[in-house]
Amino acid sequence: MQIIMDGVEVPIEAPGPMPARGGSTITDEQVRAVAAYVYILSR
Repeated sequence: MQIIMDGVEVPIEAPGPMPARGGSTITDEQVRAVAAYVYILSR
């Protein structure tokens, strides 16, 4: 969740940075939902 909340200023492989919260105004609850969704997809 920390990466979603803080973003990635200097990506290792991606062509550009990822802004905190994807550049949106999502709430902490929505961040948790995104993290849970990504976790489920990775299984």
